[in-house]
Amino acid sequence: MGGAASITSLADVDRLPDGAMLRLPPYPELQVMRLQLAPGERVAVPPHLALRQVLVEQGQLAIGSRGAGRPELVGVGQWAVDDGARSWCAGDRGPVQVLVLQHVSREDAWASGRARASVPGSAQGSAPGGPPAFGDPTAAPPAREPEPEPMRFTSDYTGQPIVMRDGPLRAQIHRYVIREGAQLPWHLHPHQRYAYVESGQLTVEDQRGHRRTYGPGQVLVEQQEVVHRGLNPGRDPVSLLVFDYMPTDMRSNTVLFVAPGGPPARP
Repeated sequence: MGGAASITSLADVDRLPDGAMLRLPPYPELQVMRLQLAPGERVAVPPHLALRQVLVEQGQLAIGSRGAGRPELVGVGQWAVDDGARSWCAGDRGPVQVLVLQHVSREDAWASGRARASVPGSAQGSAPGGPPAFGDPTAAPPAREPEPEPMRFTSDYTGQPIVMRDGPLRAQIHRYVIREGAQLPWHLHPHQRYAYVESGQLTVEDQRGHRRTYGPGQVLVEQQEVVHRGLNPGRDPVSLLVFDYMPTDMRSNTVLFVAPGGPPARP
C-alpha cells in the first residue's frame, strides 16, 4: 500500500485448535460485538456456530481445554479462534473486555436468537458436549445489565451476499493504519474481507460509483471482485482490523490495480 498505510499481521490460521481444517458455510451470517465481562463470566455460544474469533482488549480470557488440563490464558492484544467447542470465560482478576467476530450458518441464524454473554452455570455458556463451566455452577448469577445485540450482516454494503468459498480456508487478521489524507491504491479482493474501524473515518469508493463512510465501531463488509479503494479524508489516522477468508494456498486477498479499469499492477 506504499506510504499510505502501515500493515501489521496479527493472526494467520487455517486450522482449529483440535487440528481440523478451518471451514465456513457458503452463506454465513456475520455477527460482531464488543462485550464487557465480569470476573468468571462466560461468552455464550450461539446455536450452529461455525467459527468465532476474539480479541482481548482488557483483562484475561480463560479458554477451557477439552480434557482436565488448566485453561489457556489469553491476554491483552492476543487473539483466539475456535468453533465453540471450548468455553471462553473471563479471568478472576477484574473485568474483561473482548471484541468477538463470529460466523453462524445463515439458515439457522434467523432463528438462533440473540448471541449474548451468559453468567457462570448458564446452559447458554457452553457448547453441547463441551467442557464444564468455570466457577461454581450452583452460584447465583450477579445482577448486571444485558449485553447489547451483536451487529449482524448477511451482505456487503451494496446488497451482495457474504460468500465463502467451498473447502478449507485460511483466516488472516491485519491491522491497517491509514495516514491522514491518504488514498489507498485501487484494488479488489477475490475472496471475503471485513474491516472493523477502531478509530478515525474511512471512506470507501468503487468503480461503480458507490461511496460510503465508516466511523469507530462500525463494520465494513467489502465487495468481492469489485475494484475499489479506501480514503482517509480526516486529519487523524484511521485504524482498522481487517479480516480475510481465502483458500489455504493463497497468501494475500488483495490484487492491486493501476487504475479502476486498467490491468492489475505488477507485484
